[in-house]
Amino acid sequence: MRSNLETALTTIITAAWANRTDGSVEAPVGAVSLVDCTTERDMLARILGEALDYDGAPDLIDVPHKWFVVRENSDGLVFVSEYDTEREATRVFDALMGASRA
Repeated sequence: MRSNLETALTTIITAAWANRTDGSVEAPVGAVSLVDCTTERDMLARILGEALDYDGAPDLIDVPHKWFVVRENSDGLVFVSEYDTEREATRVFDALMGASRA
């Protein structure tokens, strides 16, 4: 079962609100997304609310103000890494994408 954070992040990705997405769940590193959750709380709640077809801020979702690299594999398992800066998260995202192409 996915955590609330995993659910929120995969919802953002599925709704095409991720900053960058690449790869495939069939690839060795999986599908990888870079997600910025440093936006204003009300904006994040609106994005999630629209994606979940929910009127108002989803109470169950409390997403930290951070950057995330999210990987999903072919078994549907989700791996979340959080970062304080865009630079850190982008470096990890780019490294994963480079590894998947090697």
